[in-house]
Amino acid sequence: MQNSNLKTDNIKVKKIQYRIAEIKKLSHYENDFSANGLKPGDLKNINFVISVSLSIDRNDGIMSFKIEIHCYCIYGEKNIKLFGIETLHKYKIKYFNKLFRKKDSDIYKIPDLLILNLLNSSISDTRGMIAALNTTPEYRKIILPPINTKDILKSLKKQFEMKK
Repeated sequence: MQNSNLKTDNIKVKKIQYRIAEIKKLSHYENDFSANGLKPGDLKNINFVISVSLSIDRNDGIMSFKIEIHCYCIYGEKNIKLFGIETLHKYKIKYFNKLFRKKDSDIYKIPDLLILNLLNSSISDTRGMIAALNTTPEYRKIILPPINTKDILKSLKKQFEMKK
C-alpha cells in the first residue's frame, strides 16, 4: 500500500468502472451538551472539523477514504465537543493498474474527477450515518455545511507528494 509514486491529474480515461467494496462506521459518539452546562438555546455557534485520508491498495485496486467529522459548540471561551463520527469507504476499481499505471513505470495517474466523485460519495454516506446515528433531538437539527471537496483534493495531493 505504498503511495510514493501516485500522481493525480485531470487526465481523461474512456471508461472507469468501480463498485463499493465496503462502507463502515469506525466510531461514533454523542456527548450530552447539558453536562457542559449548555441549554438547547446555546447550540448556535457551531463549528465542524473534517479530516480525510486516502489510501490506495494497488494490488487489489482499492481506493479507501477515511472520513472524520467532529461537531463543536463555541460557547464563550469553550470549544465543546458535541458529536462526531469516523467512517471508512472502500471502492474497488476495475482494471486499476491498466487504467492508471504509466507504462513500464511505478507511477500512477488517477483522474481528479474520479477522486472527487468517490470523495463526494464518501462524504454523503457519512452525512447519512450522522443523520441515522445521532439520537439527541437538538443534534438532529444541526446541519453539516457544504464541504469544498476541491480543497480536500488539493490536501490529498500534497499528502502523496510528501511521501515521495
